[in-house]
Amino acid sequence: YIDLGDVIEPTNITLSAWVKYNGSGSGLGTIIAKGLGGNYYASYILYVDEDADTVAFSLSKDALGDTASTSAISISLNTWHHVVGTYDGSQMILYVDGVVGTPTTFTSGIGYSSDFLMIGATQTGGTHNLKGDIADVRIYNYALSATEIETLYQGYRPAMASGSLEKGLVFHAPLDSKSEKVGSELVRNGGFDSDTNWTKGTGWTIASGVMSLTSVAGNSYTYQSAGGTWVSGKRYRYEFTISNYSAGGVRFRSDSSPDIFTTFSSNGTHTGDFTAQTSGSNIMLEAIGTTTLDIDGVKFKEIHTADTTPNANHGTVYGATQNT
Repeated sequence: YIDLGDVIEPTNITLSAWVKYNGSGSGLGTIIAKGLGGNYYASYILYVDEDADTVAFSLSKDALGDTASTSAISISLNTWHHVVGTYDGSQMILYVDGVVGTPTTFTSGIGYSSDFLMIGATQTGGTHNLKGDIADVRIYNYALSATEIETLYQGYRPAMASGSLEKGLVFHAPLDSKSEKVGSELVRNGGFDSDTNWTKGTGWTIASGVMSLTSVAGNSYTYQSAGGTWVSGKRYRYEFTISNYSAGGVRFRSDSSPDIFTTFSSNGTHTGDFTAQTSGSNIMLEAIGTTTLDIDGVKFKEIHTADTTPNANHGTVYGATQNT
């Protein structure tokens, strides 16, 4: 299964994946799910009922039973099926191979906790594993229309123009062959939408969607624990944007001295790739010299070299914080 961390909590949602169930399981086989407080319920889940050879889509407002599921739809064993669940704030709809199921009314909304988003299992101990294969997992922050879902089904991994099916796409794990893949985001609250997640040094403030430094002393820093382990020998890419630059500079670094990178002292978006020399868990921004500027758009992702075997699809999702 793939553990993606505590991420992706939209109000409306579309879950999409290609699934091939092999018939060897029993009980619930998870395609994709976001846990809800460590309980049996999930904020959202797309799954296979491995006893009945059907698929369904469920949502929960809380862990007290305010939950709803679509009617199940049968699938064939050892056959790839395109399975999609949508929710527009009032109706849940399940599609299989482009065919729409019976809508289910659910007006309570989706509830969330700090439990993790997972592919192939649920939060509690990585249980309810799917016996089969999963590919081209997508999450959108709105309910796709029947026409958009038909486009996905008919053009598996289509080349889509900006403004079409890239709109609202907040997660995509294609599981196809490319020479390089950049993983899922390891920074939490990199857009500084709230004053959370970061442990701030003296003079560092978060407000109005930016991290601000006003005459901050040199070698002062702000940090957070990454959404996954910083592993020695693996490649990573960092990025952040500086605006309102006046003095000093900022560099991205880990909490270990070998992994300290270029100091940036100008407005603009700055990025760098590196191979970690040590293992750790903290992402740090360090002021160099007396510094006055704003920071936004902090990103940190693992870079993966993909399997380039022709038509490869071995069930690896690049960007997961855990792979088992």
